[in-house]
Amino acid sequence: MENHQSCTYPTIAEIEVKQFGDAQHGLKVKRSNEEAIIIYHIDPKSHAASTELVEGSELLSVNGHLAKNSVTRCTDMLDYFTEKLGKVNIMVSAGYRPRGTTFVMAKNTTAEGVFDSNGSNIDGLELLEEHGGRVRVVKVEAGFFSGLKLNRGDDIWTIDGKEIHSIADARLALKEATGNHIPILTYNSFRKMKSAVMNNTIRSLTHGKAEKITDLYNVHETLGEGAFAVVKKATHKVSGDPYAVKIINRSSLNKDLEAALKEEI
Repeated sequence: MENHQSCTYPTIAEIEVKQFGDAQHGLKVKRSNEEAIIIYHIDPKSHAASTELVEGSELLSVNGHLAKNSVTRCTDMLDYFTEKLGKVNIMVSAGYRPRGTTFVMAKNTTAEGVFDSNGSNIDGLELLEEHGGRVRVVKVEAGFFSGLKLNRGDDIWTIDGKEIHSIADARLALKEATGNHIPILTYNSFRKMKSAVMNNTIRSLTHGKAEKITDLYNVHETLGEGAFAVVKKATHKVSGDPYAVKIINRSSLNKDLEAALKEEI
């Protein structure tokens, strides 16, 4: 795990890219190893080359529409808005994003007083200040944050590019955000944990070598909870290595969510 205090955080920028040539934007995107959409090439003849945009930047949104980790979606949106408007506005994250972190994109609001509450609760988001300048999600209730992929146990590292070391920092950053979306950089030690041992576990369970997960692991306390799953700490019975096990309630999944789950595995 990266040290929250010693990290250099990625910076957030909103950049206008004007067309050149035959309604071109000059940008090429691809999916990175961290499952993000990055701009890997900027045509040196393009207007984009004269902006602060740099290759390797993570593309977060296009004209207010989220990238959603889809190369096709991002390319289509870049092409469409450039051709229709003669320019395209993009939100990007530039710089190193620490391993294990992810951006949660919140649609900004114009409603008055949404982030004005006092104490540890910000419109349904219950936070806890921990040692080392960490701000951790305790629970997410009905409110501004209820539809986001925030789980209990997530550490909030930045909001709109601003470092978060206290609940007051979080509240201020939310209030000062002016874009269509607010990027929230979060970290969770059990997010998308994959390993050869876990893959072997899947194969063992699939091919009948083990009947259930407890045949292979000792399952311990809960680390976090989401809408459809609980993540628990586990220890491999043979190696003694610690892992995080995601336990999913399949009866609560529709066909689309079950398909997404199979794709993730």
